[in-house]
Amino acid sequence: MKECIEYLLQKNRNVLDLKDDRGWTPLRHAAYHNRWLATTKLLNVDYSLGYQELITEDGITTSAIHIAASLGHCETMKVLMNLCPGCSYFIDKEGRNILHVAVEN
Repeated sequence: MKECIEYLLQKNRNVLDLKDDRGWTPLRHAAYHNRWLATTKLLNVDYSLGYQELITEDGITTSAIHIAASLGHCETMKVLMNLCPGCSYFIDKEGRNILHVAVEN
């Protein structure tokens, strides 16, 4: 996987910003699937990805750090918080931070 990600990023850095039909970026998918190594690789290319705006899907406002927290993906959360420390202060539309989300789930 590591080599595949590195190859894709070398060939076309714009893949970082591409969204699927749900509006999810590669970083959000990495967080959802607890791919902490992929998360690291993506953020090392562009750490600002960790600070992307919250997105709303199915009435739920979320971010990569909220996704990782809601699923108990501690390693991915550590990567996000170490490389993008400010993302841990994100608040969703319900006023919840990542601790609220982690406890709730």
